[in-house]
Amino acid sequence: MTPENQQDHDAIRPAEWGAIVVLVGLALMLASSFWGQATDDAFITYRYAQKWMETGEFRFNDDISYGITAPGYAMLLATVASLGAPLGLDVPGSGSLLSLLCLLYLTGLIWRFTRRSASGSVRLLPLVVGVVLLTMPLMLGMWGSENMVAASLVTSSALMLFEKDRPALAGFLAFLGIVIRMDAAVGALIIGLVAVARSRRVPWAFGLAGVLPLVVWLPFLQSHFGSVIPATLEAKRLIVTPTYPSYTAQEWSYLRWALSETACWNILGLAVIGLGTTLRRAGSRWPIVLSLGLWSLTQEVLYRQLGIPCGAWYHLVSLVSLLTMAGMGAVAVGLFVERLLPQGVKGRGPGAGRARPWLWSQPWARSGGLPSGV
Repeated sequence: MTPENQQDHDAIRPAEWGAIVVLVGLALMLASSFWGQATDDAFITYRYAQKWMETGEFRFNDDISYGITAPGYAMLLATVASLGAPLGLDVPGSGSLLSLLCLLYLTGLIWRFTRRSASGSVRLLPLVVGVVLLTMPLMLGMWGSENMVAASLVTSSALMLFEKDRPALAGFLAFLGIVIRMDAAVGALIIGLVAVARSRRVPWAFGLAGVLPLVVWLPFLQSHFGSVIPATLEAKRLIVTPTYPSYTAQEWSYLRWALSETACWNILGLAVIGLGTTLRRAGSRWPIVLSLGLWSLTQEVLYRQLGIPCGAWYHLVSLVSLLTMAGMGAVAVGLFVERLLPQGVKGRGPGAGRARPWLWSQPWARSGGLPSGV
């Protein structure tokens, strides 16, 4: 495909713009309904952010304690709240604003990644997956937390490195992701290893931009808390949860809580089709596919080995990867169905006007009327 053809293929069609407007409107409606609300973990972070604004120290009540998983996120919340104070923005509102932006960003990434394999009206199918992501109770359960921000930053790091060839920016985005949430280091490490395997050399700009700032951040955590690892890690291991046959069974229960059983099986089936399609046609997207896939798998293994009870927020990357593959599967099914249609029905986008050549070629159309019962 020539650059001109690729540019024309990537252009957003009017119907897609309409769907995007609907998605953004849906996201704004959800944000207005849940503005300032969050689960208990996010409110712990909100408390630390408020204390940071007031005292410049990480306190929950009076004493400095490392009872927070994401001190970097608390600093970000405090910064956004301080900048937005003239507009009436507080810490919970800052959490809602960041969640809204990151949720839209992740939805856009799924659509952007999957639409490249589609054409015509089939391009709208991945946006249906976007609606699922936006409205899932699992995502609303993460509202206000740091997970979406960290996932957005590390995913952007992969895009900057492998698509835009901006390794220094990619490394810095990975560093920011680690600051927001420590386990984002898994994703950053995987991206670096994939980059080494791809080019057969060390991506020094990516590595230095990601590691050098940590030379400042990690000693800051050590001096402030007396430890780099949050005390919440050990506390989470002690949480008692309902007994499930396996960790995977508990993950399935979360998915079943968020969606109907039929929807769950449909998404899994589409994801299997999408994975097969991606493995055959990933092309230049291979490094991104491999990075996000290995990140998901590594994080799944890591949390099992750490003995931390299953929580949906620990597996956001796996959820986004699953829905991305489901989007690819939806595109593959849509293209298959499109190939079965008569030639005249196939168009560049939705609309009855493009179906008219086929419709008016039918005998009943030429004879002046529709068949009985139509």
